[in-house]
Amino acid sequence: MSIRVKGRLRRMQMHDLADDGSNHEFRVVLDQVISEQTGLPCDEGVDLLSDEQFMDAMEKAKARIKKKKEKASRGEAAYDKEVPLAGIS
Repeated sequence: MSIRVKGRLRRMQMHDLADDGSNHEFRVVLDQVISEQTGLPCDEGVDLLSDEQFMDAMEKAKARIKKKKEKASRGEAAYDKEVPLAGIS
C-alpha cells in the first residue's frame, strides 16, 4: 500500500483501515481507484484529491470488493477478465 494513502487514512482518523492487516485488500483496491481517478501513481495522486474525493474513492473501493465477494459466493470469476495461467495450455 502507498505510504501516503496510509498516512491520509490516519489523518482522517481511520486508523483501523490504515493499520489493520485484515484490510490489506481494501487498501490495495483503494490504491487502484486513486490511480484510476487521478491518472497518477497512488502516492502522487492521493495528494490531489480533496477529502470528499478521497471518501468517494474509498466508497468505490468498498463497492468493488463487495462485488468481487458476491461473485465469488456465486462461483463466478472474481474478475471480469480471465488471466491464463503460465505454462498451461
